[in-house]
Amino acid sequence: MPKECFFLTKMHGPQGNIDPEVYGDTALISNLPWLMQHFKPGMYIKSIDGHSLMDDDFEKDHLDGLRLHLTDGTIKPQPPMGLIGSSMPDEPEAFKKILHYSKNDQPTSISLLFDNYSICDIILRRANGKEESLSPDNADCMLELDEITERSYALPKETPLVGFHSISEEEGMDSLGLILFDSLDKQCQTPLKYNPLETLDQKHEFVLDAYVEKNITEKEKARADALEAILSFKNIKDARKKQKSLKKQILALNKEQPI
Repeated sequence: MPKECFFLTKMHGPQGNIDPEVYGDTALISNLPWLMQHFKPGMYIKSIDGHSLMDDDFEKDHLDGLRLHLTDGTIKPQPPMGLIGSSMPDEPEAFKKILHYSKNDQPTSISLLFDNYSICDIILRRANGKEESLSPDNADCMLELDEITERSYALPKETPLVGFHSISEEEGMDSLGLILFDSLDKQCQTPLKYNPLETLDQKHEFVLDAYVEKNITEKEKARADALEAILSFKNIKDARKKQKSLKKQILALNKEQPI
């Protein structure tokens, strides 16, 4: 798919929006190259894995990585999407939490939770209001605690969640942003008949991720910023209030700022 079909929200962390170009000690990890090569309209989330490192007691309830799995609804397996953040190679199954979804039961909103250092948990909500955490035990990453802050987004079907991008270290995710698909634009209804990154296949994963994201235009960034403002909400009451007008606002965005 053309990269223009994907909205990338800013990567947010405890210190606010993080610019990867001035953050030299960590690596940019992005699902965008995978999406450009493998995504097809109609794909949806099959599952999301939450990974937590268990080196010591301090880390036991801290989300350090996640992996999103997409499906086209067939039994044909999809190439694995890259891990965002970190995970131990021999991580016990008990320390990987998996949320399963179906075509008619997709996440309707997402909240990114931060402590003073990094992303510490992610909360996803279903249409029935059920909230689920990606960490196995988020006792030290709850909004009731003074040092925990959150950033929340609605996930309407017009712009479904299809990936993530992050500034990550070995200990986890310093920042995290969403990748959303533009399901309304006519240019995004049919996948490309060729691999747009074919000439770059030999590049290292981190190099390819950085290359693709550096080529996002100012116009594409402006569209993504406008969508992020539409989808973000402060609390559940605010989300319910905005829900009724989301489609109308997204349609207006596509008309005012087309691909």
